[in-house]
Formats: sequence, structure tokens, C-alpha cells
Amino acid sequence: LTIELINEPLELKKKGDTCFNNFNFVQGVDHYNAAIEKVKYLQTTYPDELRNNFQQEKHTINNVAIGCHLNLGLCYLKMEDYESCINECDKVLKLDNTNCTALYRRTKCNIELNNLSESVKDLDELKKHCKDKKDIEELEKEMKIKFKIDFLFIIRQIILIYLHKVYNDYIKDLPFVGWFLPMIKAFVIKPFEFGIYLLLIWKKYMIDVPISILSSCISFMKAKEDYKEEINR
Repeated sequence: LTIELINEPLELKKKGDTCFNNFNFVQGVDHYNAAIEKVKYLQTTYPDELRNNFQQEKHTINNVAIGCHLNLGLCYLKMEDYESCINECDKVLKLDNTNCTALYRRTKCNIELNNLSESVKDLDELKKHCKDKKDIEELEKEMKIKFKIDFLFIIRQIILIYLHKVYNDYIKDLPFVGWFLPMIKAFVIKPFEFGIYLLLIWKKYMIDVPISILSSCISFMKAKEDYKEEINR
């Protein structure tokens, strides 16, 4: 085992960082994965040497692995591959269960995937271990906006189930129901569904789309400045 071999994962990570800095996320993913494979090779091929003769270097390559998983997650987040980002954050949290960056990104991805329970759980962990209130407040705002649509759908489904039950239990067997049913659908159910539909359309174009555009613009403008901080967190 040589210092040159130990430095190989670090050099691959640096190449990945350069690709990320140039917004080449796909190639960055390749370099980060290659660095992780090199770390695994060193850990499985030279476990005794790392433990006995290269303790400082062992700590370094462990940090390289964590950094690569975090940066992989960031690349996937930028590419909107939320499942893959969550997978990388899971790997980081197995090595460091209080890693705030991994918790933050996993929470963000679960919000995007409408995983309400997982989002709440991760946000609680983030509040316990992380001091950056700005990030936590940002996630809380995203959750409030994102899950309003779920609440509307739940209300809609509950009311439709109730109407269906009322129809089956009390209306279905009444005389002249065949004449009244089209009126009920036309003047009760359809207006209700149309109202919910209009509300969702309004939310999408008056709230979700402007927020998404604004967020993209801010992310683009800050990407260069925040690059070093994101890579080294």
C-alpha cells in the first residue's frame, strides 16, 4: 500500500468537484462513483495496513467516501433524481447518523416525492442535530406549500366516498332515482369536483410555478458562490 494509491480516491473526488462546478453533473456522478469504488478497494484489500500503518490516511479516505456520497446526492438533487439522492443520503447517515447535510437533502427529496411522514421524521432529526435555523425554516415553508395539495385531495376523496355511501344506503333504491341521479351528478358532484380542480389549477400557476421559477433563478445565481461550501459540507 502506497500514498499514491491512497490519494487516488481524493484525486477522483477533485475531478468530480470540477465537473460539479461546471454544472456537468452526469460526469461528476461518474467521478464520485469511481472514487467510492477506489475507497472500497482500499478498505477490502489493505485493511491491516490501513489500521496499523496508515491511520491518518484511513480517516482521510473515510471522509472522502462520505464527501463523495454527499456530492453524489447533490448531483442527483440538481438532476431531480430524488430517489437516488435519498439513497446516497442513506449511505452517509449509516456512517454518520447526525450528518446535517444528508438529513437536509433527504428531507428536501422526500418533500418533492410527497413522502409526508418521512419528511416530518427527517425534519425532526434535523431540528435535534443542526443549528442552521434558516435551512429548517426553508424546509418547513416548502412542506406547508407542497402538502396543501395532498390535503385538498384527501378532502375531495372523503366527500366523494361519503356521497357514494349516501347514494348506496339511502338513494339507490328510491323511486324515480334514475331521474334524480343525473341532477345530483350535475348540480352537486360535478360542481364540487370542478371547484377542487380550479383550486388546484390556481395553486399550481399562482404558487407552485412562480416559486419554482424563483427558486431556479436563485439557485443558478448562487451556484458558483455556494459551490465550495456545498462540496465541503
